[in-house]
Amino acid sequence: MKWLRLRDMPLAIKLWIVIAAFVIPCLIIMSMVFNRVLVYTRDETVFSSIEKSQAILEQGQTQVQGSESQLIPQEYDAVMSVYHVGIVNRQVKYMTFPTSKFEGLSIKFIDVMGTSYSKQNALSHKYKITSNGYNLYYIIAKSDSNGVISFRVDTTNETVFNAAYLIIGLFTAGAAVISLLLALLFSHSIAKPLKNLERAAARTASGDFETPVALDRKDEIGRLSQVIDKARKELKRRDFLRQSAIQYVSHELKTPIMTISSYAQAINDKVYPKGSLEESVKVISSQADRLQGIVMKLLTLSRLDYLESRKQQLTKFDLAGVAEDVAARVCAARRDIEIKFEIEDVVINGLWEECEVMAENLIENALRHAESFVKITVGEANGRPFLSVFNDGVGIDEALLPQLFNSFTKGEKGVTGLGLSIVRRTAEKCSVQITVQNHEGGVEFKAVF
Repeated sequence: MKWLRLRDMPLAIKLWIVIAAFVIPCLIIMSMVFNRVLVYTRDETVFSSIEKSQAILEQGQTQVQGSESQLIPQEYDAVMSVYHVGIVNRQVKYMTFPTSKFEGLSIKFIDVMGTSYSKQNALSHKYKITSNGYNLYYIIAKSDSNGVISFRVDTTNETVFNAAYLIIGLFTAGAAVISLLLALLFSHSIAKPLKNLERAAARTASGDFETPVALDRKDEIGRLSQVIDKARKELKRRDFLRQSAIQYVSHELKTPIMTISSYAQAINDKVYPKGSLEESVKVISSQADRLQGIVMKLLTLSRLDYLESRKQQLTKFDLAGVAEDVAARVCAARRDIEIKFEIEDVVINGLWEECEVMAENLIENALRHAESFVKITVGEANGRPFLSVFNDGVGIDEALLPQLFNSFTKGEKGVTGLGLSIVRRTAEKCSVQITVQNHEGGVEFKAVF
């Protein structure tokens, strides 16, 4: 038979085990302590009555004497159940013993007390012995050759102890049942919301991103549901972007592919839509460049997804060097645009690949909209490094600025609508602040690290 591991057990059983592991040992310890306390209390009560009886004997009191007595009637009854053996000059002077009541025990008890008297060296000492269901309590007080043995005989009263143990047993069983009920109640209060979360997570896994997951709770389960609901919203956003990307790419690729296909077929038929072979081929080449641009942006997005999925180490690199290398590579396509540099040596500690992607898209965007020049500036302001890319093109419509970094948002000369969204993603990962501002004579994009 394969034993079920604790972590695989139902929550109710785990809670019951935890509660029982605390309650039952406490009850066992309590019963042990209770037994000792009960016996100790009984013994001390009997010895107290013997001591009071000795005191009365010494004072010569034999009855309750009104206000002069130190005893209430109940105490007096207990004291009067004490008997004495008086010893003077080592001889028994008097003895009171209820032989009719404890017949058969008298000689044995007297022998035991006599032996204790002869062996005792202390002035006073307490004794207790048990025989045939009786407890003999006695105190021996000695003074030179004189002394007194005061004793009291009680039954062991097992009925009281048995009743006490029965009560403890019933209490233990009741506590176990109550702990089980509490465990079931607690487990239900925990398991029910967890099952709701399980069903909600299953709905989300099956593609249902519309149904909320968050529970109306403030505890750990409520916070967990909020995290799962946040994940649902993020999945919903990504699913929307994915579907939008598919629709966008399908639309964007359709036009250049149809143009290339139709122009190629026309040239093959010796028909030149643009009037000449050279002009018609230029159209095919421009559409191919457009396709290449779309594919490169999609590859860049895929590359960003890969970079975000793995842990990257921060490295120190020269921001000016990155800007110069990217500009040299990107600006080669626009020989008609002048590139101006205003660069200081600035070393930052960050993610080199993401910064390169961000700089590349910012410079590409500036080249696309520039009329005559692009100015690239690297420096520090208020102790923070920055990269600024300025182009002298037409300013951006103010209504478009809030959505400029969203996916598939294109300006007047935009191509794919992905470049600035890539900039935003890389900036968020690198904790870089991106701003765009219209100036007199152009537009400035600024990345502050």
